[in-house]
Amino acid sequence: MIFIILFVVALICGLVGWGMAREKGKDPLTWAIICVLFPVIGLAMLALTGADEPRTAAETPELKKWRALADVDDDIAAAGLAARAHGDVYEAKLAEKYFMLNDKQYLGKLLENVVTAAQADKVAIEAAPATPASSGSFGNYQFRVSGDGTHTITRGYPHVGQSFTSYDEMVAACK
Repeated sequence: MIFIILFVVALICGLVGWGMAREKGKDPLTWAIICVLFPVIGLAMLALTGADEPRTAAETPELKKWRALADVDDDIAAAGLAARAHGDVYEAKLAEKYFMLNDKQYLGKLLENVVTAAQADKVAIEAAPATPASSGSFGNYQFRVSGDGTHTITRGYPHVGQSFTSYDEMVAACK
């Protein structure tokens, strides 16, 4: 009976480690295994580590694979170009979604969804208030304002952790 309880605790720690690692930008599988094998130590180590520096859209493995595929496939190249017209981050989102399904028949619908999201983000950013509070959000981004007036993005790929001297500069960088 004790082994079943220990096994369940180890699995729960692995799942918690997976989620914590994803939130911190670390490799979820590696940390899940560490947390299963060493539940208390693994979770403590993960909790004490800081978040990894966010990768830019150009550094994601999906986007690298996507661009290699675009070199040999005209449909992929055209879809990538259409998504990139709204920003590199949207091409990265298209690549990520495409490789989740890995089926070219859905490429048109995926592109349509990404372009719709890009347009909605643009509208939300343009509609953002000109005067921020000590923290707030616009589009898919959340930010905080420090005592010296520095605006730091706390949530929203790929700009997490970036700081700006003004609200307008921050909004412009995220367009």
